[in-house]
Amino acid sequence: MSTITLSPEAALNPKFIEKAIMKKMDSLLYFKDLFPIVDLKGATTFKFHVDDESAEDELQAGKMQRPVTVTELGDLTKVKINPISKKLGDTYMFGLSMEFSQEVLDNQEYSDEVTRAIDRYSYAMARKINLDHIDAMTDYAAAPSISLADGTWNNSSSIDDDIIAMQESLDQDGYDYELTDFYTPKKHYYEAKRFYKSLDGEFNPDDVEGSKMTNVKSNLKNGGLLGMDKKIKPLTTYKNINKKYSVDPKNSLVNVNRYTQEKWPYKEIVDIWSHMGIAVKHPKAILHQTGL
Repeated sequence: MSTITLSPEAALNPKFIEKAIMKKMDSLLYFKDLFPIVDLKGATTFKFHVDDESAEDELQAGKMQRPVTVTELGDLTKVKINPISKKLGDTYMFGLSMEFSQEVLDNQEYSDEVTRAIDRYSYAMARKINLDHIDAMTDYAAAPSISLADGTWNNSSSIDDDIIAMQESLDQDGYDYELTDFYTPKKHYYEAKRFYKSLDGEFNPDDVEGSKMTNVKSNLKNGGLLGMDKKIKPLTTYKNINKKYSVDPKNSLVNVNRYTQEKWPYKEIVDIWSHMGIAVKHPKAILHQTGL
């Protein structure tokens, strides 16, 4: 069976590039299916609510009174619910640009070079989106961090105790949170794997003391771990996809435009960019642990 190789001209069709980039990014975007994605339809700012105070916090602070026993004709306790915090977010743009000479477009032997460029651009865009989500989570995570039971994970004999302690940390009064998922860099993922293999010879990243563990490689710095309650969906991603520059604005995260330079040497330019914003709505459903 022969392999069909696209010509450079066909590979640089914006419709093909967008589909190719989204397909390649799909496996690289660790948080793509975890959080809602909202299309702003051209708006550059967005309002969102932050749930940073639990019912228990309001009770302890006296903002909401406890129910009391009443007689048949007695008055029920009046409950005042504080308005949830509102914030305003801004979108931002980032992207990359490729340029190719007419020689590249007309010569089949450059096909692999063009495909490789699209692969590299896909990786770069996915990494930027990952890092922006990680930065948002590490900046706003409000679940209490823990004291490691036996120091750093490279020689710890208590990694299981640390994970259970992190689960306990997310189990906060007034919130129905649990540690469904946690994310580590490659180093700590394999430290945990070796630890569990040494116990009983088995390691299941989908069930590490009841939580799912994901290796995000170098997207997260060594020494750090991010945990969250996936059910709560603590973040929301906002996007702007221009229908003029997308064949699938509903599902795409990138805009693609191709044009020819107006002056010599009349190179073909392909611009690829994203226009997005990130809102942390449930900071106490996120744990940022350091010291691993």
